[in-house]
Amino acid sequence: MRALPAIRDFWFGREHAAPMAAFRISLGLIVFLDTALTLLPHAARWFGAEGFHSPGETQWWLEQPGRWGFFTGRTDVNTLRLGLCALMLLSWCMIAGLATRLSAACAFVLLMSFHHLNPNMLNAGDALLRIGLLYLALMPSWRALSLDRRIAARFGWKAASDAPVWSLRLAQIQLCIMY
Repeated sequence: MRALPAIRDFWFGREHAAPMAAFRISLGLIVFLDTALTLLPHAARWFGAEGFHSPGETQWWLEQPGRWGFFTGRTDVNTLRLGLCALMLLSWCMIAGLATRLSAACAFVLLMSFHHLNPNMLNAGDALLRIGLLYLALMPSWRALSLDRRIAARFGWKAASDAPVWSLRLAQIQLCIMY
């Protein structure tokens, strides 16, 4: 009978939000570096109309069930680069903890839009980034080391520094399974 309380505490207990903040900051840095060093320099070749895939092939791929995004096979390269710059801005918002959940959710949707444009360039690390962003949108990682917490304190709202741990556990289990 001791196992049940241990399982309950593992999934539904409360912990300090610092590990969630560390996850937020590290994931934001990884998304920024991946976008700045990999995606942005090769945007025209990987995602553009003159790239590896013709606009018709990309459009056919996007019309398959489960594929969606902001971009089409005929999206202008400058628009794609603007989207990548927006992804880098969102990653800095995650690092600083500014509009943390919204930034993570928007970064997830934007990264998914790029990943659906050219699935041939993806690897398991890209899947981990997407899943990490989804879990980060669920986490109360703003409760430690964030501008959101400072802004809330300035308006007189004191958030507890501990948080429910279930979203962090989901991310940990997912990372363990994928590795």
